Amino acid sequence: MISLDLADGERRRDALRAAHRAIAAVDGGEIAAWAALGAGVLGSRSGRPRQLGQMPAFAGDVLDPAQSHGDLLLQITGTTARVTRQAAERTLRALPQWRVRWRLDGFRPENRTEDGRGLARNPFHFTEGYGNPATSAEVAKRAIVTADQDEPAWAVGGSYQVIWPSAPRVKVVLRPSGSVLVRRSPVPV
Repeated sequence: MISLDLADGERRRDALRAAHRAIAAVDGGEIAAWAALGAGVLGSRSGRPRQLGQMPAFAGDVLDPAQSHGDLLLQITGTTARVTRQAAERTLRALPQWRVRWRLDGFRPENRTEDGRGLARNPFHFTEGYGNPATSAEVAKRAIVTADQDEPAWAVGGSYQVIWPSAPRVKVVLRPSGSVLVRRSPVPV
């Protein structure tokens, strides 16, 4: 994931069209790529989706403002880390009117499907995804913006995306036995 901000003095419409072309150029084959608009790129203009806003901080978050928000989020996934990195670099080279706000490279090993739900292990080895919808119809009902939701016409058929780049306050303790204990910490560690 790459969060971008529009460079000073750049025309918003032209920059968004360039981003659309850059994503379309790498999307396909071994790469899947898409973009999401941030609250900053639309400002408070009319036609902005009602629910689009900046992510609030939650209790226990350790948020870095430089690593939060952004005008445009690019998500580029691929069959290997190398292929994904190359597609990301090609995309960024095509977008001189944007500056990188933050970048998060990651992976989701051991993904699996259980009862129709996509599941994965997080870095703490807990399985995530049991609350995910099990069918395409459930996904569409929960995630897709529809015409009856009082959103701008251009947003219908799209969805909201939330990325939570938070470092939780945790303390990792390596026990003499070699086991690891992870617990929430009341103060930043």
